Amino acid sequence: MADVESFRVGTMRTSMAANQLLAKAELGTVKRTMFSNPPPDHVFGYKAPADPEGAREVTMKWKEHTPSANKAAGTATKPKLDFTAMNKLSAMR
Repeated sequence: MADVESFRVGTMRTSMAANQLLAKAELGTVKRTMFSNPPPDHVFGYKAPADPEGAREVTMKWKEHTPSANKAAGTATKPKLDFTAMNKLSAMR
């Protein structure tokens, strides 16, 4: 049987041999690989640095809650904004 390329009509450019969209597979075979693999020492992805504190250290260490300095001293802190009350007041106008 004749080669598939011999039936081609038109010019055959060198860029056509590397274009994945123009690659044709022979009957009963898969398309040939159109790209070159990176060198063997190439690493894909990001390697996160090792965390010095693992799950064992986190779960085996118990820390009790210590209140903040303002509340322990008894001084008043700045009140938080009450968005619920502000919304109710704005709806009444």
